[in-house]
Amino acid sequence: MRLVLLIVCVPLAAAPATARAQLCAGYAPLGRAPFQIAGNATIYFEAMEYGVRLTYGARGPFLSAGVGHTVLDFVSDASWDLKMAAGWELALNRRRTFQVCPFAAVTRIVGPVGGPLDMGNTPNYDETDWQWGVGAGLLVRGPQEVEIAPTVSIAILRGEATSTRISLVNSATATFGMLTLGLGVMFSRVVTVLPSVSLPIHQGVATPTYTLGIGLNFGHRISAGP
Repeated sequence: MRLVLLIVCVPLAAAPATARAQLCAGYAPLGRAPFQIAGNATIYFEAMEYGVRLTYGARGPFLSAGVGHTVLDFVSDASWDLKMAAGWELALNRRRTFQVCPFAAVTRIVGPVGGPLDMGNTPNYDETDWQWGVGAGLLVRGPQEVEIAPTVSIAILRGEATSTRISLVNSATATFGMLTLGLGVMFSRVVTVLPSVSLPIHQGVATPTYTLGIGLNFGHRISAGP
């Protein structure tokens, strides 16, 4: 999510989408089907990211991995992101309609990258972002097979970035909080549509980001016994 680049140049940052799974993030829970594939589009100030992730989990732990592609308005290039996350679903009531999830995530970003004919106009950029936080979601039943899940999460994000232009190397770090609010709409607990907004905390130059995610749960859980 290029926390450093977008704070310094764009100015923003958003929570990695790979940390999103289960009811606590507004998506259909993985209790019935263990796999979930999801795509998302995120709008920043002067940038847009498209991503896809695959999550595997159960009533409890879940793991996810994804890839993202970000187009930056202020340079004629883009970057690729590799993301991984893990979390644990904790139900706070018997009906499992109120859940919290501690989670951690890491994102590796490469690009923009200046080519041999670029003459140093585009720097070679790479970044590693870390995220730790907790999310909560509440399941509200709607008409027929439609369910709604308002969610909130708070996280600490830290980004470490390096930018190289010809022989000049610049490094920077940024650490701040992120509050994310979302509203998941689930259809038969298979398809989820999730709009959300992420608000930086104690980061004066950063701006909110807006994400639209669509998820699909699939697969069959194998029973351990008869």
